[in-house]
Amino acid sequence: MPLIGAADDLAVAATVRGTAGKNPIPNSVRAEIVDHVLKGAKPADIPVEQPTRFELVVNRKAAKALRLTLPPTIMIRACDIIK
Repeated sequence: MPLIGAADDLAVAATVRGTAGKNPIPNSVRAEIVDHVLKGAKPADIPVEQPTRFELVVNRKAAKALRLTLPPTIMIRACDIIK
């Protein structure tokens, strides 16, 4: 069982902790990126948006199954705790 996942949905599924950037990319922006790629744009020329907000999800059930004690600082910072 993995301990850390890169997306909050992984924490729901099986990991102890998941962290994910929360900047949803509208479909219109995705279409523009695909358009640039199909027209032969260099990857370095395609703008990349960095996440500005992150969410921490903790899966207490998975931590308990692994007999892990999570520090209170992690629990306080968690946006969602799966029991």
